[in-house]
Amino acid sequence: MTRPQFPDVLEEAPRLVKDLLRGLRHNLRQLDPTRDLESLAQNAAASPFPLPLSPLALAAELVRETRKAAKFGSSLARDIIDPQQDDALLALVEGRHADRATFVQARYQAARYLMKRMGHNDTLLLERPIARVWAETALSSSDNRANSENHFAYLADQALRLAQSGAISESDDRHFPFRIFSALALAEALLALSPNHDSAAIMGALEIAAEVMALRQSTFDAIMDGFDPAAALAAELKLLAPHLAEA
Repeated sequence: MTRPQFPDVLEEAPRLVKDLLRGLRHNLRQLDPTRDLESLAQNAAASPFPLPLSPLALAAELVRETRKAAKFGSSLARDIIDPQQDDALLALVEGRHADRATFVQARYQAARYLMKRMGHNDTLLLERPIARVWAETALSSSDNRANSENHFAYLADQALRLAQSGAISESDDRHFPFRIFSALALAEALLALSPNHDSAAIMGALEIAAEVMALRQSTFDAIMDGFDPAAALAAELKLLAPHLAEA
């Protein structure tokens, strides 16, 4: 069944709301009530007015209630914005043939999986920048799967655009977004060379890509810092993908 086409503004509005909720959930998870309320307890202790509770008891009660609210808010946001969408990963094999919504869902879910696989569960990932990359690349030269070199160049360009898009913007490691989206590009390159496009093959490609990134992290970091990251990444994909696909 063909997915109905909606005006961009109708797709952009819910994506904006979801990203705002992601930001809220991220802030709630970073909340440290004990640290933030230490000054409150100290100020209360110095107050000349009598309090029904001691300053420490008051602060402890506020900490408990704040943690309850933060946990509830984080869980609610998670259930709304990040439902289980394993089926969305199947669209990774469609490349640039996917429509905007499918493209965004597939790459969001795949990037989220890679981030967790690399130990970055709490790093904020947003959808709207991924959607902008779809708009920038969907009308590029046709995706000729028979011309693997062209496909490697397309995946490398897409990975660089995603890394620079702000989809991952709060990492202390400036190389981290490039690693994530380079690993995603490698997974897509493997799928393009694989005859199997089921869920097991997709998860296997993501696992292999994560392992390669862990083993060759310094290589990919050097690619990002090089003169032409897109060309260097395309060459790396061309070097790795055929051998990994055969293995």
